[in-house]
Amino acid sequence: MRTFVVIFFMSVLVSGCAATGPNYSKHVSEASAQDASSARLVVFRTRESSQYSGRAVSVKVDGKSLGSCDYAGFNVFDITAGKHTLTVDMWDSPGACELPIDVSGGSEYFFEIKPRPGNLVGGLVGGLLGAAIESAGKQCGGAFAVEPIAKDLAIPKLAELKMTQ
Repeated sequence: MRTFVVIFFMSVLVSGCAATGPNYSKHVSEASAQDASSARLVVFRTRESSQYSGRAVSVKVDGKSLGSCDYAGFNVFDITAGKHTLTVDMWDSPGACELPIDVSGGSEYFFEIKPRPGNLVGGLVGGLLGAAIESAGKQCGGAFAVEPIAKDLAIPKLAELKMTQ
């Protein structure tokens, strides 16, 4: 009975943080037209890893918070064209992953967010101090990594995801 209760609460915790909005194709069909002077960023997380599945990822550009991205979810942000720094992190985990980007107006860019196994190991071995040491001095430290992905590879992955609300 005790095992059942633990499993039940863990499944509620994990499912409570998965994205719940419209799927990607519905979002695209209902989205407003993109301004020719802005670039559209599509960030997403798949179900490929359950690491940190109960947690949302914070998404920032040039240090300014744009929003978040849930497990099995995506989000879309329009930003000004030019050189920027895309940052993903988890508020209570030391470190962040920073990716320099140069985006053009009228273009769409796709970025996949993935949990960093090294951060998990550092945290399990040494707690917050271990996670901080593992991420120290890295351009891409913290709980999550972010990397650009080609549209033709991103679209099939996005088809299975829901928008972060």
